[in-house]
Amino acid sequence: MRICLAIAGLLCSFAAAQTPSAVPVDIQIPVSPTPFASKGKLHYVYEVHLANFDRRGRAVTLSSVEVLGDGGKQLAKFAAEDLTKSLMQPGLAPGADMRQLTAGRHAVLFLWVSIAEGDPRPASLQHRFVVAVDGVAGDNTVECCHTAIPRGGPLVIAPPLRGGGWLAGNGPSNTSEHRRALLTVDGHAYLAQRFAIDWIQFGKNGELGTGKGTENRDYASYGAEVLAVASGRVIALKDGIIENKPESLAVPITYETIAGNFVSLDLGKGRYAHYAHLQPGSIRVKVGDRVKPGQVLGLLGNSGNSDAPHLHFQITDGPSFLASEGMPYSLPSFVEEGEGPNFKFKPASAPATWQNQLPVEGMVVRFPQ
Repeated sequence: MRICLAIAGLLCSFAAAQTPSAVPVDIQIPVSPTPFASKGKLHYVYEVHLANFDRRGRAVTLSSVEVLGDGGKQLAKFAAEDLTKSLMQPGLAPGADMRQLTAGRHAVLFLWVSIAEGDPRPASLQHRFVVAVDGVAGDNTVECCHTAIPRGGPLVIAPPLRGGGWLAGNGPSNTSEHRRALLTVDGHAYLAQRFAIDWIQFGKNGELGTGKGTENRDYASYGAEVLAVASGRVIALKDGIIENKPESLAVPITYETIAGNFVSLDLGKGRYAHYAHLQPGSIRVKVGDRVKPGQVLGLLGNSGNSDAPHLHFQITDGPSFLASEGMPYSLPSFVEEGEGPNFKFKPASAPATWQNQLPVEGMVVRFPQ
């Protein structure tokens, strides 16, 4: 990770020959992206934090952002509406210009950059920001944030569930709820859910369940066996949280109850697997146990911050469910059976088998038995 402080008189250390920029914006990339493959493309997913440090009270407006690879090759450019959709300003009034940062304001730019899987992989990323400053004629360019790409690919894991009809609800995309779920813990903002998926299953009838959907047992996914995705050690779990009824929370949601009944595994080499919303009384392991791929950890349920039975699954770089950074992973093989727009199953005309890929938002997949 490299940090660029684009303030008059200070210069990015990696670009000693560059004229210092006087644009009063602090620009940081907290977590370097680990590329992962999905649907035949390679994706770089990360965030840029921007803050207006102008002491004169001037607003700055972000006009465009370019992401550059090796040799200055342009990999992506974001401007206008695409840029607006990728920005978040905490506490900004509805309808306000998301690209404009008044003095003291902070914004997060959520980037998703894709290249063809067969294209050369850049060793690092460079960024070019075009910024307008109130009262200053013309646009200002800031070139900074030279970000090295970690070596090696994402962790390869076994699937957390068996069978087919599994919808990757809120799965990886640049607009999913998980993608924007920045949470502060002990004075630091984390994005543990960056690549999280809410797995919920379509039944043989092409619906998520039967009956009126008012009981957990109405859902096809309820009670499915949740599986260890790799060899590891159980480092944390919670049991005994009362289960919700669909669309109705049984307990107040706090940082202690948000995951409901859960299991966390240490997979080694700084990778941790987290399984949330399990049935109370169904967990079959205890802290300190060693587990193997495919071992049953518990049963899919509807506890914690959940409005219907599903499995929330994520891989992070730390043992905490919330105070860690979400990391991508890949599955050795799965079949893309279709998609699930508005929670309705739409079968694929020709199901595709993907290898060493990560399912993304809306996919309906079949895992090996």
